[in-house]
Amino acid sequence: MALYGFGIVLAPAIGPAIGGALLDTFGWRSIFLLTVPFCVAGLLLARRTLLPSSPSRTRLRFDWTGVALLLGALVTLLNVPVFGHRHGFGSPMVIALSLCGGLLAAAFVGWETRSPAPLLPVRLFRHPPFANSTIVAFAYGVGLFGTTYLVPVFAQDIAHYTASEAGYLLVPPGFALAIAIVVGGRLTDRMPPAPVIIAGLALFALSSLLLAFAGARTAFALVALWLVIGRAGLGMLIPALNVGAVQSLTGTELAYASSAVNFVRQLGGAVGVNVLAVLLEWRAAAIGDIDAARPFHECFAVVTLAFALAIVPAWFIRKHGR
Repeated sequence: MALYGFGIVLAPAIGPAIGGALLDTFGWRSIFLLTVPFCVAGLLLARRTLLPSSPSRTRLRFDWTGVALLLGALVTLLNVPVFGHRHGFGSPMVIALSLCGGLLAAAFVGWETRSPAPLLPVRLFRHPPFANSTIVAFAYGVGLFGTTYLVPVFAQDIAHYTASEAGYLLVPPGFALAIAIVVGGRLTDRMPPAPVIIAGLALFALSSLLLAFAGARTAFALVALWLVIGRAGLGMLIPALNVGAVQSLTGTELAYASSAVNFVRQLGGAVGVNVLAVLLEWRAAAIGDIDAARPFHECFAVVTLAFALAIVPAWFIRKHGR
């Protein structure tokens, strides 16, 4: 799992630097072309290397209904903060979106309990280690993707770095994340997952807390060091979190649990970027030019709080995993 995760987290280490260089050289449209060759390569490799289902296995129908309900719920609910910020959270549009999203989410849960091949088996959440691991995974997504959004914007708007310099700022933390995930895998082989997860959460909370005090005059190397601390924490907890999520499961539940944790982590990233972007814009409009760095400080404080609170479910992974 650590070696697999190494490939996943190495891309965010290189991507921002390449994206910043493309932005400065060819303009913002060029960064969207960066993913095209990787998508083509992925399609070709998948066709060549992924094995088809065994003829002896029963082929279950894909849960298209679950996909439609989940997609509808996510689209509506993720737009609630956006439209709430623009039109007010008491506006008819926001109320309608909230009700529609809530109904679709409830319908998704109800459908998944009856589907013979559910997209997300609800029964998995009856296992305390898995349920607590998904909470930590959600916080992980908020922290990783949320700070990946906040840091370049802070670097350019407050510290007045170029797009390339903002991208380079994320390179050392990205490599620290890639190395730490291998170290985390080794630690998880030798000790229960909960202490490793708690240590990783604490390191990232410390990193976010330090960033909450960064300003225009904070040295480039110092900000990079603070980011390295946080990314090292994230790298440590990835293998342990995967183990903690599946340690009480058997059979087909293992595959469902692995995909579910990945989904919740990505969902946390979507929610984190969404909410932090709205919060940043709202606070920037309220404060104005009096203290331009303060909205960023408040956003980093929110991330710090999310990771500090995630230590509680991480503790119970250990309690129920023994």
